[in-house]
Amino acid sequence: MLSHRQGDGRCREGEAGETGVDERDGQVKASGDGGGGRGGAAAAPAVTARLFAGLEGLARERRVEWRVPATEAATVNDLCASVGLPAGVAGLVLVNGVHADATTPLHDGDEVSLFPPVGGG
Repeated sequence: MLSHRQGDGRCREGEAGETGVDERDGQVKASGDGGGGRGGAAAAPAVTARLFAGLEGLARERRVEWRVPATEAATVNDLCASVGLPAGVAGLVLVNGVHADATTPLHDGDEVSLFPPVGGG
């Protein structure tokens, strides 16, 4: 598992008390929780997705937060496909808190919030 030491911005392999991303499943894990390790590797760039208002039930696994390698999430569309959401199911998209659409490019560290279409009056 790759880890990130808080405060200094540098990534290291498996130091105690740190968090990282398990490259096998994209889950954020604390060191010592079964993440496994690969010597000498640097942390892979990733995008965080949060699914709201029932969208988590449409993803390939029922969970609210996903961490996806940036290489699999060049755009919001790519991110949705990576977590198993059907095309067009996200009606409201925010990238780092700013309104976006399915073609918005994503970058390492971006936080994407996805909501189903909202109706009412």
